[in-house]
Amino acid sequence: MRSVLDLTLAELFKTKRPSLGNNIPVGLYRIVKHVAFERALGKMSDKAAFDAGVLIGRGLGAKNANELIGMLEELKVGKINVAEQTEKRIVIRVLECISCSGLPKIGKMPCFFEGGIIGGALESILKRKTEVKQTKSIGGFGDPYCEFVVTFRK
Repeated sequence: MRSVLDLTLAELFKTKRPSLGNNIPVGLYRIVKHVAFERALGKMSDKAAFDAGVLIGRGLGAKNANELIGMLEELKVGKINVAEQTEKRIVIRVLECISCSGLPKIGKMPCFFEGGIIGGALESILKRKTEVKQTKSIGGFGDPYCEFVVTFRK
């Protein structure tokens, strides 16, 4: 018998819900991510969310940044745009962020999962290690978008 941990992303995305479909309310996602993770893992919940995002980002199979943007928007992570791109870093902005858009200001950066997906996918695309830092947050601090600065390591 296989473990859920052994399933591929393709297997996890495959659903059989003819009347309910593939979508779930954003609020349910947030309860699992922000409440259940926090209660179960405490201070480790942010790292767990980031690490889960990295695994998913690496497994998406995006071949370039434009394909990644399309995938993230199809998954409804948010509306994605590249604000800056150099040899050393890329700055990604997320509008309508799934984790925090519409939340009251909570005073911290809450989008570790999204940062992980972006960093993991870019590592896979560019074959370079990344360091991701969230610098703006809609729900964290009332910014107009969430912003992730991805620095490429040598």
